[in-house]
Amino acid sequence: MNMTSLSPPSRWKLIAGFLAIFLIWGSTYLAIRFAVQTLPPFSMSGARFLIAGLVLYLWAWGRDGVRPSWRYWGTASVIGALMMLIGMGSVAWVAQWVPSGLTALFIAITPAWMVLIIWLWQDAGRPGWRVWSGLLIGLMSMSILIGPGNMDGSPVRLIHLGILLFSTICWVVGSLYSRHAAQPASQRQFTAMIMLTGGIWLLLTGGIAGEWNQFDPAQVSWPSLLAFAYLTSIGSLLVFTVYVWLMHVTSPAHVATHAYVNPVVAVLLGWLIGGEALTIQIALAATGIIIGVILMVSDKPGKRVTAEENRPLVSIETIPEGVVEMGVGKEEEESCAAG
Repeated sequence: MNMTSLSPPSRWKLIAGFLAIFLIWGSTYLAIRFAVQTLPPFSMSGARFLIAGLVLYLWAWGRDGVRPSWRYWGTASVIGALMMLIGMGSVAWVAQWVPSGLTALFIAITPAWMVLIIWLWQDAGRPGWRVWSGLLIGLMSMSILIGPGNMDGSPVRLIHLGILLFSTICWVVGSLYSRHAAQPASQRQFTAMIMLTGGIWLLLTGGIAGEWNQFDPAQVSWPSLLAFAYLTSIGSLLVFTVYVWLMHVTSPAHVATHAYVNPVVAVLLGWLIGGEALTIQIALAATGIIIGVILMVSDKPGKRVTAEENRPLVSIETIPEGVVEMGVGKEEEESCAAG
C-alpha cells in the first residue's frame, strides 16, 4: 500500500495516534526502570531490539523480497552503535540509579542538540537569540537538579548527567548520519537492520561487562518481564507503525510536539506508579527545560532550512522515535511537507 495516497483520517484516529506517541513514549522511561530492576541493562536492551528488529525485518523481507548488501549492513551497524548502543544503552544503564522522570527531563534536551548540530554540521543558518536563550535556560534548569548544594542528596550525580548528555549527542549524530548514509531502497528494511545491529552491539557490550555470567533467570521478577514485553511489543513495534502513519497524514511539526509532552508524562507516571519524588525542584526544572527546548526549536535561522533538516525532532527513548526518522524516505518526506 502506498502511504502517500492515504485518504484524510478521521478525527478520532488522529486523536488516538497522538495519544499513543504522547503517553506510550513517555511511559517507556518507567518501563525501562522496572525492566532493569532484575534484568541486566545492556543485555535487556539488546534482546529487546533484536526481537523487534527480527520481526520487522522478516515482515519487510516478505513484503519486498530483497536482501540488502553487506555495504548497507555496515552503515546500519554504525548507526546502531551510535543510537542503540550509546544512546539507548546509556539510558538503560543510568536507569539503575536515576528516577525515570529525571532521566526523561535530561533527555528532553535532545531537540536542542539537533538544532545546534544541524547548524554546525550542515550550515543551516546561524542560530538566533532563541537558540542561545533556550540553551542557557535549559542548562540552568538542569543545574537545579544537580546544583552544588544538592550533590549529596540528589538522586542525580554529575556522572549520570554527563552520560545522558553524551548519549543524546550520539543519538542526534546517528540520526543526521542516517539521512545521508547509503541505505537500501526499503526504508522499513533499513530500520530493522539498525535495530538488529544495535541489538548485537548491546548484547556484546553486556557480555564484556559480565552481565551474562552474573545473570540468574531465577531472580527475574514478573514486573521486569512485563516491562520487557511492553518495551519490545508496544514501545518498539506498535508505536513505530503509528508514528510512520502520523508522519504521512498530518503536519510533521505537530508530530514533533511529543518531544515536549513525553518528559511531563514520564515525570507524572514515575510519581503515580513508580513512587518517585515530585518536588517543586523537579517541577521548576521540568518547566525550564521544556521552555528552553521550545525556544530553541522555534528559532528561525538566517539561512533557509531544507525540508529534510526540518523533519520532526526525535526523542532518545524508545526505538520508534529515532528509527522511524530513518524509516521515512526522501520521497515520503516531500509528501509530508506538501501535506
